[in-house]
Amino acid sequence: MKSTEISSLSEFVGDLQQQLHVKSMRFNSTKEIRQQYANQLIEEAMLLFKQRVEIIKKHMDNKNVRIVNLHINAGNNYPESVYADVRMMAMDSSLKSSPAVETSTFTLTVTVSGSVQFF
Repeated sequence: MKSTEISSLSEFVGDLQQQLHVKSMRFNSTKEIRQQYANQLIEEAMLLFKQRVEIIKKHMDNKNVRIVNLHINAGNNYPESVYADVRMMAMDSSLKSSPAVETSTFTLTVTVSGSVQFF
C-alpha cells in the first residue's frame, strides 16, 4: 500500500490488523518533497558560495573575478527507506485499533564547489 495520508493509512492498517499481522511499515518522502527541499538547499548553498568568493576577493590585489567552473551535487541518492516497527495492541475481536507509528527524519545534503579566477 502507498499513501501520503499517514493518519488515514494508520487507521486502515488498524482495520486490517483484525485479520492480518502487520510486522513493519516503510516510509519515504515523496519525490516532490525531496525536490522542494533540495532546491531550497541549492539556493542557500549558492548564496554561501558567493559570500565566500566575496571574502576572498577582499584580500586579493586585483578585484576582478569570474567563476571558471561550478559543481552542484544535490545528492541524487535518495534517502534510504525508513522502517517503523508497528507496536501491536491487544487483539480482541471487538477491539479496533490503529498501529502506533513513529516518525523519523532523513538527511538531504547539497554540496556546491567550484573554481574562481582572479584577473
